[in-house]
Amino acid sequence: MGYSLIATTCVFMLTLAISFEFTHNQLSSSVLDTHESLTNMYSRSINKLNTDLQITNVSTNWWDTQWEYRKLITINSSLVTDDLTNFTILIETTDTNLRDYAKTNGQDIAFINYNGTEKYNHEIEEYDNSNGYLASWVKIPSLISSEDTLIYMYYGNTNASDQQNPFQAWDENYIAIWHFNNNSLADSTTNDYDGTNTGTTYVSNSKIAGGRLYDGDEYIDILNFYNLSTQMTAEVWVFQDNSNTQNFIRIFTLGPDWNINDWCLYWRIPDRQMRFVINSADFQSGGFFNKRNEWFHIAVSFDTGDVILYNNGSIDADWSGLYGNTILDTYDNLTLGNQNNGGRPWDGQLDEIRISSTSRDSNWIQTSFNCMQYPASFTQFSTQQSLTSNEIDLTITIVNTGITPLKTDELSILFNGKICSITCPDVFLSPNTEAICTVTGIITGTDRIKIISAEGISDYYIYQN
Repeated sequence: MGYSLIATTCVFMLTLAISFEFTHNQLSSSVLDTHESLTNMYSRSINKLNTDLQITNVSTNWWDTQWEYRKLITINSSLVTDDLTNFTILIETTDTNLRDYAKTNGQDIAFINYNGTEKYNHEIEEYDNSNGYLASWVKIPSLISSEDTLIYMYYGNTNASDQQNPFQAWDENYIAIWHFNNNSLADSTTNDYDGTNTGTTYVSNSKIAGGRLYDGDEYIDILNFYNLSTQMTAEVWVFQDNSNTQNFIRIFTLGPDWNINDWCLYWRIPDRQMRFVINSADFQSGGFFNKRNEWFHIAVSFDTGDVILYNNGSIDADWSGLYGNTILDTYDNLTLGNQNNGGRPWDGQLDEIRISSTSRDSNWIQTSFNCMQYPASFTQFSTQQSLTSNEIDLTITIVNTGITPLKTDELSILFNGKICSITCPDVFLSPNTEAICTVTGIITGTDRIKIISAEGISDYYIYQN
């Protein structure tokens, strides 16, 4: 694929006269033969020129031509509560295009930044090539709350090696992560805190892909677990059914009982409260957790004596200054869904358990909940693009060479006589600055591109692919 970009400038009022165009041959001859400046190029026939807005680059930003297909993914900024760094999102979809064109094991699936210059680390929790179901965790270096983040998913390379980098798909503060996918109790971090099962069974259709079912005095042990000391965050998706016969059912316990432990999270059924215990001191939630037969997300954070409990992403209780500044290091056996050696079992399902060595803030917790609870809204897929199809996306770099800001939401692009919308990262383009904007669904072979401002057509490019 080649590009020939030749710029000229012409201006007239944005009226029905927009249909006026120079021909490909006229423009090529003027530039290639005479090399006249943008300012003087058509001064003989156009009375008013505007060189305040210029196109400096046009590209398809295709990451790697060994990949035949891609889809644009829009990360919904309204569900991102603050700017976040190295944040891992869930991308969950059932896609017949993946079924038809990706490798059967999904290893050719790759996630790339919008400009096509950086591959993001990801971990596939599950891929089912029979229907194209994908549950993948993708670490985004910079997630913005004020504007949508755009990335691409590439696939369709039968010769591709595995594009995953699972251990790098999570920030360094995660101590342990258990997805429970494919009947596995493996830890997804490099710490290898793999679980030892006593009785729990695999459920293929849990909150996110696979999970664990507790039905009786069952549990999962994590031996020689990390000492969290001054900071921690624990997160889990829980589903509690109606068959429970226990009153004090455990979710996590680092120790033999609720009052003999380093820390413990449990649900007290009689008063319908979630309780967190640290250094054997017990405090209750502020609200009621009267939820059965539905999934909900619980998170608890500790920061040198301050504890916050979250219910479905929102703060439920704030216990500031109620504990000691450090977590004791008395016990090393962490039990999931029970206490050490059993006796207080969870009854229902647990899924996507994470423990961090830092105190995650409320924006991190809320955005984590949003991406897992609303995956179809958090990430939205555009139609499939093919390297050999007749429609592509173009990335267009425009520059404001004037002395006043320009409104980018008033711009349009003219392709071979068809007006298309252009999307830029900011509403205003300041003087002497550039913006990398995008236009989707352009027919390949376009050789006339004009950018239209409120004052008329500002710049003209020839594009050839």
